[in-house]
Amino acid sequence: MCKQVQITHRKPVKDENRIAGTLIGGLVGGALGNQVGGGNGKKIATVAGAVGGGYAGNQIQKNMQQKDTYTSSEQRCKTVTRSHDRVVGYDVQYKLGDKIDTVRMSQPPTSDRIPVEHGQLVLATAPVAITPAVVPAN
Repeated sequence: MCKQVQITHRKPVKDENRIAGTLIGGLVGGALGNQVGGGNGKKIATVAGAVGGGYAGNQIQKNMQQKDTYTSSEQRCKTVTRSHDRVVGYDVQYKLGDKIDTVRMSQPPTSDRIPVEHGQLVLATAPVAITPAVVPAN
């Protein structure tokens, strides 16, 4: 049994180290940090802004790469096993003299006796009503 399923894949990443995001974030962060304070405080703010911006840019690019996906359709199959019983004949037990034996008949028996001629069963007429012989399907 098969069915079509939708599979979501992540697109291949071109910039695994997220250098572009880190550089752009660092430049923006450094420029913003440069707007703060004056003198040595301005230098420290510029460096801190560049480091923080670089980290933020790296994480933003990472999130964008993880969400960059496409969907395809694939066929998924599984094996289904079904079995059933079917009647293949009727096992009829009989006694002839001291011997007890079983014979398989293709039709259900219609009486409680099997005719015998010359010591042999006559199976043209149906004998005793017995439970059907059931063979499990392969």
